[in-house]
Amino acid sequence: MTETKEQKKIETAPAKDALQSLQPLRPEDIFKQAEIDYEREDVNGVRIIGSFIIGTIVVAIVMFAISQYFIISREHEMLESALKPENNLLRDVRQREEGALNSYKVIDEKKGIYQIPISEAMKIIADEAYQKKKAALEAQMKESAVAKDDEMRKTELRPTEMKKSGQR
Repeated sequence: MTETKEQKKIETAPAKDALQSLQPLRPEDIFKQAEIDYEREDVNGVRIIGSFIIGTIVVAIVMFAISQYFIISREHEMLESALKPENNLLRDVRQREEGALNSYKVIDEKKGIYQIPISEAMKIIADEAYQKKKAALEAQMKESAVAKDDEMRKTELRPTEMKKSGQR
């Protein structure tokens, strides 16, 4: 019978294991048996920090470029929309709205409801509010003047009253 190398290794392996089990294993022996190697040098800190800094700079540049791209494209879009000719439908709608806001019209003659231009309506409302405020202020001033007069009359002593009280 011919034995192959693999069979010899298998037969001799238990004998080696028996000898090794008697001796405590060192870490180097474990790595040798398992055919595992470990890193024998330290990590290069300068390389890691340099990579981090370069990566941060690249990300910042990309973010800035994207931001500028969107700003420029938004400005370009706004410029195009501003220079684009006005739509006829939109122009007609604006004319109708302008006509409705700036014209006179009878809405209900029985109730006395009429439409006037919006600019005149705003003037009328502002004048009414001013007149109400002015009237309220005048009334308040008149009330305070009357209250002052009453107070002065109460505190003021007449000459006859002064003689009676003996203050003269």
